[in-house]
Amino acid sequence: MPNWNPDTNDFQYAADLVRLIREEFGDYFSISVAGYPYGHPDAPTYEQDILNLKEKVDAGADFVVSQMFFSAEDFLKWVQDCRNAGIACPILPGILPIQGYHSLRNISKMCNVPLPESIKTAIEPIKDDDAAIKDLGVKLAVDMCRKLLDAGVPGLHFYTLNREVVTTEVIKELGLVDNETLRELPWRRPVSEKRTKEDVRPIFWANRSKSYLSRTANWDDFPNGRWGDSRSPAFGELSDYHLFQAPVKAVELRAKWGEMLGGPEDISDAFVKYLDGQIDQLPWIDGSLGLETSLIKTNLITINRKGFWTINSQPRVNGAPSSDKSVGWGGPNGVVYQKAYVEFFTSPRHLKVLLRVLREMPQYTYQAVNMKVNTTITISV
Repeated sequence: MPNWNPDTNDFQYAADLVRLIREEFGDYFSISVAGYPYGHPDAPTYEQDILNLKEKVDAGADFVVSQMFFSAEDFLKWVQDCRNAGIACPILPGILPIQGYHSLRNISKMCNVPLPESIKTAIEPIKDDDAAIKDLGVKLAVDMCRKLLDAGVPGLHFYTLNREVVTTEVIKELGLVDNETLRELPWRRPVSEKRTKEDVRPIFWANRSKSYLSRTANWDDFPNGRWGDSRSPAFGELSDYHLFQAPVKAVELRAKWGEMLGGPEDISDAFVKYLDGQIDQLPWIDGSLGLETSLIKTNLITINRKGFWTINSQPRVNGAPSSDKSVGWGGPNGVVYQKAYVEFFTSPRHLKVLLRVLREMPQYTYQAVNMKVNTTITISV
């Protein structure tokens, strides 16, 4: 919470908690603390953040787990800087395999983690191809982990974000688990007819010699949630947007949108500036325009200037290849068809005029909803 203030002088920083645990419990607990290869977003400088990390270690931390990064060289440089500052405990790299375009973009922004240009170049053409992103995420993570292991890191820490498929592939490629044939169930089917239909059984993990991955690989108890891939190469159809929403300070937003609104024209101006690339964010959009939007950008600017503030849209597409850089999506060798649509905010006065026009154009389907969720719906066949 950006405006949080402690009630007392206790536990303002992680080092305070580490220190208390050591004072109260001695060596009973093993304590890990977080480190930031590019500096914590709230730290005044990179160097100061390393000193903050040293304070946590000096307070009693046993080892450090790093925040994610996408360059082995950057991590190893940071480790050396930590050593130069007197941090001698083990430092584990935190690995986040790429699993989705939007989650990658959001978490990179939120955690102040730069994306190498090579990754940006590789992922942009396949951002709508779930399987291709999964394959790329595995390859990049494996390559980076091999560099880290060759450099002598004491271990690897993976951030799965509850999506285990890509991480499983990475550790298999690294040879860190066996690739044995997976069973239909985590136990052998009994020979006795009495229990041949049994598909649920409590398992005492400590008594099982098989690996955890082998036992749980086919679990799918929570679709799009915890176990199994739910029929998606990178983890089903669950939107990436729920994973991370990068916080933005109010002062930065005012600099983009203005200190005060003088009227509807100021709102129109903000929307037009976004479409023109003069500002890079609106309250529900934190990235640049997609390539397909450029096909209708002139039309969008026109209607935004007239008080119809667009929040979502797409152009009409009639048989474009799925590999098309502007409107393509999905796997290769496909064909894309889509209807044009636009979603927007507007005033009751503008809506009244628009409805009068639309009633003369039965080929259009529309839905209007006000703040009280009273709806006006017309469906054209």
